[in-house]
Amino acid sequence: MKKIRKALFFVCMVLVSVVIIKMDTTTAQAATKKELIIQIGKTKIYNTSEDIVEGENWKYEKATNTLTISNVDLSKSEIYSYQKLKIKASGENKIQKICVEDDYEKGYVRRNVFSIAGDENASIVNCSISSCSNLMIKNISMANCSIYAGHTLSIANSFIMETMYYASGILIDNSTIESIKADYDVFYASDEPGRDGLIKKLVQLK
Repeated sequence: MKKIRKALFFVCMVLVSVVIIKMDTTTAQAATKKELIIQIGKTKIYNTSEDIVEGENWKYEKATNTLTISNVDLSKSEIYSYQKLKIKASGENKIQKICVEDDYEKGYVRRNVFSIAGDENASIVNCSISSCSNLMIKNISMANCSIYAGHTLSIANSFIMETMYYASGILIDNSTIESIKADYDVFYASDEPGRDGLIKKLVQLK
């Protein structure tokens, strides 16, 4: 009888060990699930990729969600991000499309989801730019672009011309906006302390 009990106890221990190992393996697999976080042209970057991924005239740092571009030519390519994205630009950059799809979390608008910042000579031309949440543009020139922000579009220290935008509002700080077309009311911030801006040839879409 004792031998039978020992045998049953041994079998139970083996089964428990198998279940624990299987659970640990499943947990490990779930923790390393491969998810696409950003695509730059034909380059796909996953959450399991190296922390820094580089291409021709661009570098993406996964830890800070920062894409650095310098005289990049993606005039026939697109940039898609499925999480927060910061773009740091220098030189003249040609990009067909930039889209950031990170949107809401628990019913609240996520702030600082998408920003584009440049140095004193930075520009982006002929680009369609869209953000599901807010968008901040600063220290950069843009021409012949279209800009969509699901919420507020903020422009600081920039020169934007021949650009169409769609947003719930635009905040302008020390910037010049020429030939802009909008489908919502424009919130012009030049009367606020510390802010200054200029809008020329504003066309309100019906």
